[in-house]
Amino acid sequence: MTNLLTIREVRLSLQLEDVSLEGHLAIPEDPRAIVIFAHGSGSSRHSPRNRSVAKRLNEAHLATLLFDLLTEEEHARDQASGQFRFDILLLAGRLINTVDSLAARGETAGMKIGLFGASTGAAATLVAAAQRADEVAAVVSRGGRPDLAWESLPQVTAPTLLIVGELDRAVIELNQRAYAQLQTEKRLDIVTGATHLFEEPGTLAAVADLATQWFARYLEANDDARSTPTIDLSAEPGGRTNRKLPNKREMIQAVIDEEQEPWIIMKPSREDPTDPEPLCIFENPAEQTQAKTEIPVAWFQNRELQKIKDAIQQSLGRASAAHR
Repeated sequence: MTNLLTIREVRLSLQLEDVSLEGHLAIPEDPRAIVIFAHGSGSSRHSPRNRSVAKRLNEAHLATLLFDLLTEEEHARDQASGQFRFDILLLAGRLINTVDSLAARGETAGMKIGLFGASTGAAATLVAAAQRADEVAAVVSRGGRPDLAWESLPQVTAPTLLIVGELDRAVIELNQRAYAQLQTEKRLDIVTGATHLFEEPGTLAAVADLATQWFARYLEANDDARSTPTIDLSAEPGGRTNRKLPNKREMIQAVIDEEQEPWIIMKPSREDPTDPEPLCIFENPAEQTQAKTEIPVAWFQNRELQKIKDAIQQSLGRASAAHR
């Protein structure tokens, strides 16, 4: 018989300076860290998309806090006039106060803290991460507007994952610009077939999986978590004792990050970045251009980074020339 995970749910009121905000705290058994959600414009702690992602995080033994960034009165005024939704400093200030509150709260004190932001809430998370660098250990943005936190981006030290829908072209471009501005460990993931709200079948589940993997890596791991992940091949046949296969996706991303054009990785798949498939595909969504090249797995096994760089750069060069 399968053991069911016990999750303790608490409704709470956050006393933040001159306002009281309602929140929903979920703490699974053996919690390893906590993730605070910052919703987007026009939304609330009841957002079905954020609740779905939070449930997936709870299943991975990560506590979650979904709370209202605005009071009921402010929310009503914002619905009518849009007065508060782009006031990023106000939203970030309340998120910072929430981070401080959880750090002092008995049941959550000592937990590593991650921030998950959607739409304009993503900008608030990045401003908060920049101002609470010692407390915030990881950030995830879903369909976010990180560009609205432009001046804070270089000060963000927490590893940051930007997730955007493939069909959300305008937001992809805004995320690419923000990605280039970030100076920390970072990744930009495009969810195939997804629009801005990730309403298409399977797309929100993909967001939840990506977020869970990112938070699990940076909120649960030791201080060396930012080193390139490897898979031990010592038990495999062929005499490759003590050989390790680097994470192909991250090695390729490191090369693409050196390019001026905002290219992203389409392959290897995020589900298995060590897949032996040699074909790698890159895309520049802003230019609607693709590049393809085959990189032998042996180059990754032997860490022949210069050969990998040359192959990728040649491929990108051919794609740019063809586009012109």
